[in-house]
Amino acid sequence: MFFPKKDEQKILKKINPRSNLFTTKELMCIDLFLQGYSNKEIASILKLSPRTIEDKIDNLKIKIKAKSRVDLAIKLYEIVK
Repeated sequence: MFFPKKDEQKILKKINPRSNLFTTKELMCIDLFLQGYSNKEIASILKLSPRTIEDKIDNLKIKIKAKSRVDLAIKLYEIVK
């Protein structure tokens, strides 16, 4: 799912990077995830293994109670409403 850049920025601003809810790497993953990058592409950009990115996406799903990648994208988008 792709969102306009302005919506991505709203989401990232609403998710306070100083809060303990998300790590810096998770925030970086959120940014790339919302741009539509795959786990493999995110891993390449962040110089991490694809498995590490899968774990980070899974942790994000747990933290905001999302059932799937699509649900995660929807829930992140709903944050800006």
